[in-house]
Amino acid sequence: MELKAIVEKARGAGMKSVLAGLEPKLEDAIVELERERLFNIIRELVKWENSNDLRVLNEARTEILRSLGGKPPPIYDPFCGGGSIPLKAQRLGLEAHGSDLNPVPMLSIRLMEHIGLDARFKPDTIFGLICLPLLTLDWL
Repeated sequence: MELKAIVEKARGAGMKSVLAGLEPKLEDAIVELERERLFNIIRELVKWENSNDLRVLNEARTEILRSLGGKPPPIYDPFCGGGSIPLKAQRLGLEAHGSDLNPVPMLSIRLMEHIGLDARFKPDTIFGLICLPLLTLDWL
């Protein structure tokens, strides 16, 4: 009902199809609205202030499970470096695996898994004592 109202409003405003001579179809409008809804989830998810917002994380988790029929495949990153992909996948409730030849990032990832993501910036934790100097080194 709401989608039909949006389509009628768009038609009333004189919106035309991208292709000349073709009228916009209801299906096209529905697809566009769904695409925009998914983009809005992503827009909210990437904001730094929403990093620990359970509402946003749960909305993304729900959408991932819905789109994959409730059985998401495991995520594997063979060159994970600092581990951002496996860690983000874990935060979204996915099974994640990563590997790297460099032992320093692998130590960092292991500690983040066991201690928690927030501990990496706290100098009063062992992880913070290890990672803060590593994060401030100029690697170039």
